[in-house]
Amino acid sequence: MNGFVLPAAAVGLGAALLIRPRRGFFPQTDSPFVAHAVLEEVHNDEMEITEHPVEQGASITDHAFKRPAEVIIRCAWSNSPPVSTGLIGVAVGVGATLGGPVAGALAAAIPTVNAIQSLFTGEGQDQIKEIYDRLVQFQANRVLFDIVTGKRLYTSMLIRSLSVTTDKSTENVLLITVGCKQVILVATQPVVVDSDTSIQSMPEKTAPVQALGQRQLQSAPNFVSP
Repeated sequence: MNGFVLPAAAVGLGAALLIRPRRGFFPQTDSPFVAHAVLEEVHNDEMEITEHPVEQGASITDHAFKRPAEVIIRCAWSNSPPVSTGLIGVAVGVGATLGGPVAGALAAAIPTVNAIQSLFTGEGQDQIKEIYDRLVQFQANRVLFDIVTGKRLYTSMLIRSLSVTTDKSTENVLLITVGCKQVILVATQPVVVDSDTSIQSMPEKTAPVQALGQRQLQSAPNFVSP
């Protein structure tokens, strides 16, 4: 196995291509994962414009604010991606370039590498089930995501919906539509409230003085008992 890993590491700059930025989901509390294929990305940005009716004319607008961004990603994973991807493909390519004993050692190591390929590429026989379970758990646990798409970077996203289609042609494929919505976070500050209930028992005496302006004194009304 060392003979498989070391040639890949020896290529230097070429090995750095393994960590190039790609479209995918980047949980803030877990390791990232990238779809094998992104079929569709739907971006949605809305501005909320408030309206109030008036007695004459059209409704007036007094406020506008941007709603949280939303993105719907239709993507897919497979249990059997090509061996040419990831560290395996780089190592085999290096072996073919160097030739000689290195190529022979890599060729002999391929069966062993395929058996444990999930250690290098995250691929395996139960990969699609594991990925689906992770997405369901991230949704249930309200895990915040950063999402890299082909058009922009989204931060502080939550999974709002998961839709999976399985038929005779996608039995061994995870074809899923992930709907995500941005969460706008704010900072809160605690306020200490006096626990003395006597202060609140007589609000007419404990309430602060209010300035009501000048008042003219008037005679009190006379009430005559029948």
